[in-house]
Amino acid sequence: MRFAVENLGDLASDWVTFNEPNVYSVFGYLLGVFPPGIRKGSEAFGVMSALIEIHCEAYRLIHEIRSKQKFAGKTMVGAAMHIRVFDGITTVGRETAAFVDYFFHTLFMEGMTKGRLLYPLSKKDHKPKKGLYADFLGINYYTRNIVEFVFDPRNYFYRLIGDKDLSKSDIGWDIYPEGIYRVCKKYYEKYKLPIFITENGISDEADSRRPDYIADHLAFIAKAAREGIPVERYYHWSFLDNFEWLEGERGNFGLYRCDFRTQKRTPRKSAGLYAAICGKRELTRQMIEQFKQTREDFSNT
Repeated sequence: MRFAVENLGDLASDWVTFNEPNVYSVFGYLLGVFPPGIRKGSEAFGVMSALIEIHCEAYRLIHEIRSKQKFAGKTMVGAAMHIRVFDGITTVGRETAAFVDYFFHTLFMEGMTKGRLLYPLSKKDHKPKKGLYADFLGINYYTRNIVEFVFDPRNYFYRLIGDKDLSKSDIGWDIYPEGIYRVCKKYYEKYKLPIFITENGISDEADSRRPDYIADHLAFIAKAAREGIPVERYYHWSFLDNFEWLEGERGNFGLYRCDFRTQKRTPRKSAGLYAAICGKRELTRQMIEQFKQTREDFSNT
């Protein structure tokens, strides 16, 4: 970290210490579906505690180095958290959703903003000093899950399901644009820090749902902004098709299609829409309709 900041600190004022540390620790050490494939609570909570402590030290170090070197620009340091909406339909479902939210979101948000190690995180070996350790809240938002209680201790008494009434991405995630507004509102009201949307996108090989996905999510971000919620950055995921831990090369999140055999990159039609939005710094109904017509002309050739 020190080497990176000392040598690149003049080029960047925004710094993300970790990308989705909650996914790495929960999926890798608690659920065992990501490498290293461990299913052990004590291991998971130890990893969480260590990541929080490392983040707090990195936050301090980045500020110290950029200030000492007198690099230009306001130093902004935070972590990018994978944030979902967890909803329960029944009373017990809502209680279970709160349980899932606590372990997947709250433990990290409290640790990486305030240096607090909440139960059951380890305070024996990891003791970050309490304070402010975030200049912004980095949010990676994609989807919502319905949470159900199940009497199965092997799966921690919960199950995540989709909403049968919602459209899905190629990897089966519910398309729920309102969720990006809900999480921005929830976490701004709690922490009063600027919001950076550090990831937002959809797995869509055919590019049939991505244009609406982009437009609808930006519309809800605009709603948040109108209500005074400072959403200061938006980064679409992703520029290119990428490698996913579970889906491998089948993620298809890119504005550009990537042939992994030849490495050839081809722009999907939604890349044109996103370029227009970025170029004009606005999204209008006329732009959407114009894009739809262009897409229809393209599909008929």
